[in-house]
Amino acid sequence: MNHSITNAGNKKIKQMKFIHYLEKVSGIDIYGLSSFLLFMSFFIIILAWAIKADKKTIDEISRIPLD
Repeated sequence: MNHSITNAGNKKIKQMKFIHYLEKVSGIDIYGLSSFLLFMSFFIIILAWAIKADKKTIDEISRIPLD
């Protein structure tokens, strides 16, 4: 597997392919899955809060940057 390219001056430049290093680490897929689950949990919690919040609370929060 050659990770080099040739530029205009015919000099070889080594490309850094970070994904190739990650493929060699065992159990690395759990990090992607856990970060996705963390994001989705946070998103669902905020969405549920936004749906359940009353209009007065939303109006108060929307005025915070202006106060």
